[in-house]
Amino acid sequence: MRNPDLRQLSPSRCPYALRVAEGDRTVVATTLDRLNSGTLDTAVVLVASGFLVAATIAYPFVSDQSAIPLAIFAVPPLICSTLSTARRTAIVGVASVVVAAALGTRDDVNSDSLIIRIVVIVLIAGLAVLSAALRSRSEQRLSVASETAELHTAFQRGLAPRVAPPPNIAVTTRYIAGEERMHLGGDFFDAIGLPTGDLAFVVGDVAGHGPREAAIGAAVRAGWKSAAYSAPDKPLDWPHLLARAFFEDRRFEEFVTMLTGRLEVSTGRTELISAGHVWPVVINERASVVPMRAGPPLGINLPRDWRITEVQLDAGDVLLVFTDGLTESRITGRHGQRWGEEGLLRWLNGQLVRDPAWRPDLDVMLDHFADGGSFADDVAVMLIEVPRLVKAADSLPVQQAEAAHKEHEEAGAGIFATRRRRS
Repeated sequence: MRNPDLRQLSPSRCPYALRVAEGDRTVVATTLDRLNSGTLDTAVVLVASGFLVAATIAYPFVSDQSAIPLAIFAVPPLICSTLSTARRTAIVGVASVVVAAALGTRDDVNSDSLIIRIVVIVLIAGLAVLSAALRSRSEQRLSVASETAELHTAFQRGLAPRVAPPPNIAVTTRYIAGEERMHLGGDFFDAIGLPTGDLAFVVGDVAGHGPREAAIGAAVRAGWKSAAYSAPDKPLDWPHLLARAFFEDRRFEEFVTMLTGRLEVSTGRTELISAGHVWPVVINERASVVPMRAGPPLGINLPRDWRITEVQLDAGDVLLVFTDGLTESRITGRHGQRWGEEGLLRWLNGQLVRDPAWRPDLDVMLDHFADGGSFADDVAVMLIEVPRLVKAADSLPVQQAEAAHKEHEEAGAGIFATRRRRS
C-alpha cells in the first residue's frame, strides 16, 4: 500500500500540518454552511421569482411578433440552480414554462413556433434541475469527506499524541500508518513525565490496521496513561490494569502487543515490560537488542506472566523502541526479502562504525527502510536519549543528588494534583 511522503508525516512537522489541515477543513465547513444555508437558498429563490415576475410584466412591452423573446423565461430556473435545491429549481422551472406558454398563446404565436420555444425552455429548466441535483450531491460528498478528515485527525491525535517527557529526557517519535484509504493504523505510542519526575513510555501495535484498530489503539493508549499516573512506581501493574479494563470482558476481539517502561531520570535505570512486543535496541558504542522475557499480548487468553527487564542507560545512550512494521518492511530489489532484526542492527552498527558519536535520525532511518518510499504495515518508532547533562548529577554528593530528586518529586506531585483537580 502506498503511503504519503515520509517527511510529511514527521511529528516534528505535524503541528503545522495539522494547523493547515484544520484550516482547510474550516474553510470547507464554512463554505458548506454558506452553501447549505436556508437563508441563502431562500434568497436565491426570491431572486429567481422576482426575475420571473419582472419578465412577465415587461414581456408585453418588448414582445415582437416576428421574434417573441420567450427564451427569457429560461433564466429563472438557471438562477435558482446555482445555489438552491433541485426541488425548488423544479418549481421555478415549471412556473417559468407555464408563464411562457400562457404569454405565447395570448400573443397568438404560431403554434409550431410556440411549441419549439416551449420545448427549449423545458429542456433548459430540466438541465437546471439536473445541475442543482448534481451540485447538491457534490456538496454532500464534500461534507462527508470533511467529516472523515476530522475523524482521521481525531484518531491520529489519539494514536500519536504530542509526547510530554520530563525536561531532561529527549524523546523523538515518528508514526506512519499503513492503511491507504484513510491512512489509519493500529500502532500507537506515548511518553509522559510521571509525578515522580521519571519518564513513562509505551509503544503498542493492534493486530491489523484500519479505523477499528485505530479506535482500539487510541483507547488502550489513553488507558495506559491513566494506569501510569495511577501507579507511577509500579510499571508491572500497567499491563495488568489494561488487561482487566479492556480485555477481560472480551469487548475487543483483537489482540495488542505493547512494550512499556519507566526510566528513572536521576539514575538512568530503566524497567522494560514486553507484552508480546518486539524487543527494543540500545545504542551506545554499538547497537544491540535488549534480550527480554516477553509475556503474552494483551487480549490473548494465556497466563499474564509479564516480567520486568532492567537496563542501565548511561549518559548519551539511546533506547530505540519500534513496532514490527519497521523490521518487516521489504528490501527494495531483493524479491520480497525483509529487513528483519539483523538488517536493522547491521544498518545501525554500520553508521556507528563510520561515526562512533552518531545517533539515529528517524527521518533518515525511515527513508532507508521504506520499500520504495512506503511501508506495507503501520510503523511507530520512539527514540529515547539520555543527555549527558542528566548524568552530571552522579558527580554530586549523595545528599545533593537526593535533594534534587526530592524537588523533582514534589514538582511532579503538584502537577499531578492540579491535573486531578481539573479532571
